[in-house]
Amino acid sequence: MAVTLPCPVELWPLFSTLLDEALALPATSHEAWLTTLEGDRATLRPWLERVLAGAAAQATGNFLDTPALLTDASLEAGDAVGPFRLVRRIGEGGMGEVWLADRAEDGPQRQVALKLPHAFLLGAEARMRFQRERDVVAGLAHPNIAQLYEAGVSSSNVPYLALEYVDGTPITDWCRERSLPIGQRVALAEDILDALGYAHRRLIVHRDIKPSNILVTPDGQVKLLDFGIAKLLGDPTENGGLTQPAARLATPDYAAPEQLHGEPVTVSTDLFAVGAVLFEVVTGARPFSNTWRSPDSEAPLASTRADPKAAGSPLGARLARALRGDLDAILAKALAPDPAHRYPSADAYARDLARYRAGLPVSARRVGLFTRLGKFMRRQRLASALAAACVLAVTIGVGGVLWQADRAERAAARANVIKDFLIGVFQANDPRAPRDKPPGEVTAKELLDTATASLDTGFDGDLESKLEITGKLSDLYEFMEDAPRAENLEARRIDLARRLYGPNSPVVLRAILDQAWGDVGFDDYAKAKTVLAAVRDRITATFGDHSHERGVWLMDQAYALTTTPGAREERQRDASQAAGIFAAETPRPEDYPTAENILGRIEMESNRFPEALKAIETAAAADRALGEFDAVEEMIYKISSAKALQNLGRPDESERLYRVAAAAAERTMGRNSSMRFQAMMRLADLLRQRGKRIEADRIFQSLDSQAARTDTPPGEAMLVKETYGTALVAEDRPAAALPILRAALELAKVQPNDVADLPRIQQALGEAEEQLGHRATAGPLLAVARTEWMTEGPQSAPWVLDARERWARYEMTSGWAAIAASECQAIVRTAGRTPSAPVALAQADLARMALMRGDVGAAQDESAAAVNTINAATELYDVGSWIPVWRARALVLAAEGDRAGAKIFAMRATDAARRYGAH
Repeated sequence: MAVTLPCPVELWPLFSTLLDEALALPATSHEAWLTTLEGDRATLRPWLERVLAGAAAQATGNFLDTPALLTDASLEAGDAVGPFRLVRRIGEGGMGEVWLADRAEDGPQRQVALKLPHAFLLGAEARMRFQRERDVVAGLAHPNIAQLYEAGVSSSNVPYLALEYVDGTPITDWCRERSLPIGQRVALAEDILDALGYAHRRLIVHRDIKPSNILVTPDGQVKLLDFGIAKLLGDPTENGGLTQPAARLATPDYAAPEQLHGEPVTVSTDLFAVGAVLFEVVTGARPFSNTWRSPDSEAPLASTRADPKAAGSPLGARLARALRGDLDAILAKALAPDPAHRYPSADAYARDLARYRAGLPVSARRVGLFTRLGKFMRRQRLASALAAACVLAVTIGVGGVLWQADRAERAAARANVIKDFLIGVFQANDPRAPRDKPPGEVTAKELLDTATASLDTGFDGDLESKLEITGKLSDLYEFMEDAPRAENLEARRIDLARRLYGPNSPVVLRAILDQAWGDVGFDDYAKAKTVLAAVRDRITATFGDHSHERGVWLMDQAYALTTTPGAREERQRDASQAAGIFAAETPRPEDYPTAENILGRIEMESNRFPEALKAIETAAAADRALGEFDAVEEMIYKISSAKALQNLGRPDESERLYRVAAAAAERTMGRNSSMRFQAMMRLADLLRQRGKRIEADRIFQSLDSQAARTDTPPGEAMLVKETYGTALVAEDRPAAALPILRAALELAKVQPNDVADLPRIQQALGEAEEQLGHRATAGPLLAVARTEWMTEGPQSAPWVLDARERWARYEMTSGWAAIAASECQAIVRTAGRTPSAPVALAQADLARMALMRGDVGAAQDESAAAVNTINAATELYDVGSWIPVWRARALVLAAEGDRAGAKIFAMRATDAARRYGAH
């Protein structure tokens, strides 16, 4: 007998959501709750009343034959469902109910959360949805995700899922009841994101993140529940009927706009929901109204919505102050209505939260140099206060000098204005004047406050001087992390600039270009793209297609697209056009070498090393021609050139440049300088790849000791540990490599150097685990690294092909020869005619697999091709790559009966392994 829904089918998505909301309330509150429904929600009141009252739904055909919540009426404690005996109902919602159950038959004796669908959901499609949840959850094994134990169908033909029983409290209640500090609440969100990142990397989106699906156990562990409407991303076999209606099943207060619109759901949808939950966790309030809202509603700032009582915090106004600045910016980015403006991944979101807790700048907030220094100032208050006072005096004085240069005819008047303002600031803080504080205890902050208060009276109509000083004071408040005053001054400065020059004047447009450059310099690529898009046509109309300003726009755009997938060709085109515009100017501007440098970076990322080297050399020559080329710039160019030469298979030149740069850095900047650190780290890696193991190991050990110092930047410490750990793995020293690589992974989560850090470390960790025999751990690491490398591309790059070959080799040794062979063949096809070490290794793998199936002829062809490829490879690669190629060739020759040839290749491989420590 067919069973239909308790409401019209087109209303089911919203009905299910509202039923979840109602069932979360006490039964005595249902009547009052129904009266609050408005708009679309109010139309569902009659059906909700019937279901909540337990009556039959008159308007739903043969639904009369089945109680609205059949499982409520037909099941009770003690009943058997499959091998389980029900203990008590622990939850219910629009899709089903959950019981605490014990195992009544043979098997693991443990309590489970038994999930059962409502009777009116037992049609074929709903059964498929329930079965699909089983398949989704079964593939997830993470400490912060509730585990699926088993699934089946009871004797009464009802499907069930036996899940890990989590004796926990919803995250919002847990934090409120314990009055947890903000930092601990944020740390719980990091655990959620870690679990989601794990699921997302397996192409699974949860789609129903809300507090009731995030429980915290008594020992403080977060558990993510209920993948009931989870979606497999990009699964061509997925039945759209199963997931499309579910796109709007999520709870409205936590659902992303695209989810409410019924638009495609991505990982960004989950990140929006985590933002909504985190907002509620830290403020005690939901970011949106509890009533039906527009999908494009903007979330109010956490610092203005903080509810100390609901958050369980006795701190009052101090709670709002704690939320200002970085955390407000993080939440605003997570809750952006446009998915393109949110975090690109759970890992990126978690990194910002970790940086917030560590007191480091976050990517969600446009942070200038002053704010970055302000992070340090918290730990050095006395020195920073003195420095800020000096900076204020010097900055205001420099402001006068700059204005004199720009407006020579007003130099004398401007100097007097600046001087009078500066003297007035310090006279107002004369220690001899009556005040509450003793002499000598006036802080830099008080000097800033006095200067700000004097803005409206200290310039006598000189708006240009006032504009300059307002900007400088705003920067200084940002330096001291006083966000409200900094934002207020910035708003005043912008308003003043518009009054002076007009919204579309060249001065204002140039300032917008400067703002975009600052945004990309501090990794706020989404904001930079928005700013640049807004002025694109105005820049061209005002200055012309081939103007310097148009070149700056193109250069900014090329940088702003750094994190945009599939934009590498567009970035290359924009940077090339910008460089062309600047090259045609006489004299060439200082922006020209910058554009060439960006172009070189893009070419390097694109696996075009000759073009990258040319761009780097062009940029260096242009910088020298400007007459401002110093020793530091010289070292930077040498290191960049050496990297390109290394990839071009010119190791002698590369090694020489690394050594020259390292020596120059030690001579001019000191042995512990950052520049020497980078040059020596890259030199050590090159030496290791060339087989000069002893010298490389000595340098790595020295750098690793240096990285342990507290004043070493986390990014540098991470990079040397990543490189050193990878070297140890290549030398078959996994036990030594593991702790170093794990430390690198933790640092990368907080402060990576680029998007490639995580896959590099994951791949090295996977290889180390495999060498130690930990195959269950190694496989997922190698698979994730492969996926992330392929996502970044380009597909023909040696680092992408290498990750694919390492994963294929793992699959081959795991007995999955067909999968491994397909991957190796894809590597060879992707590389085309470009010989490289990963291609040679893939061909050697194919030779081994051909031998395994007894096809000696194919093995002969593949092993010969592998030797030819490794001999012809142009880019420098680890000498250890030759060893598997020679061993495969030896095996094939031995199988053919060519013992002399086999012996030659076997001896080569053995000698190389002994000399270089490679496995």
